[in-house]
Amino acid sequence: MASVCGSPYAQTESLAGQPIEIILYDAETIARINAISASSETAIATEVPIIAEAPKMPETGEAAATPTISEPVVSSIYPRDISSKYNEFVLGIPVITNPVDCGQGELEIRVTVENVKKSKGYIIADLHNHIVADFLEPDKVVLRVRQSAVKGTTELCIPLTQPGDYAIAFYHDQNSDRRFNKGLFGIPKERFAMSTNPKYEKRKPYYDEVDFTVGPDGADIVVKLVRARDLL
Repeated sequence: MASVCGSPYAQTESLAGQPIEIILYDAETIARINAISASSETAIATEVPIIAEAPKMPETGEAAATPTISEPVVSSIYPRDISSKYNEFVLGIPVITNPVDCGQGELEIRVTVENVKKSKGYIIADLHNHIVADFLEPDKVVLRVRQSAVKGTTELCIPLTQPGDYAIAFYHDQNSDRRFNKGLFGIPKERFAMSTNPKYEKRKPYYDEVDFTVGPDGADIVVKLVRARDLL
């Protein structure tokens, strides 16, 4: 349709008397508008959102993998290595003579030995662990400490590899022969003591009479040397 008066617009009146604007296009313009509209619809139709492919599910009978959760590894400081403190080995028993680092905050048994009659020889401390059957067996001593005797009171310390239950046998080796000297019928000739100062009878003490527990901060004990003849 050709334009009116050279313009694509024409005016007429509505039923209410208001003017209505009518747009008039020729055939060529209408074809061009239709082509543009068709092109836009095609573009919209092709812009399909891309959906990610879902993960493949296991087929029937295929076991689903279970994630493995590793347990945290908890390290322990025990048992400690105290071998640098050893001065020698006697029949396989580690021996420390006059420990120099007592009271340094380490895991140790701090011992006060009373009733020492002479500043002569050594106070011997034989440490036994929690194995009851090994108690007072000469070759089952865990650690031996030799401390120079001081008349009256002698102090010493026994370093440990770990906390636990222990028992200690003491004696005063006055002649420094490294033996617990005994006389007739095995009666001790040298003064001795046990870690809990039990009531001594005419037999060797049992383990559960002299054992005690040592925690991470160590322990403090006081023992008193006695003579066998005073007990008979």
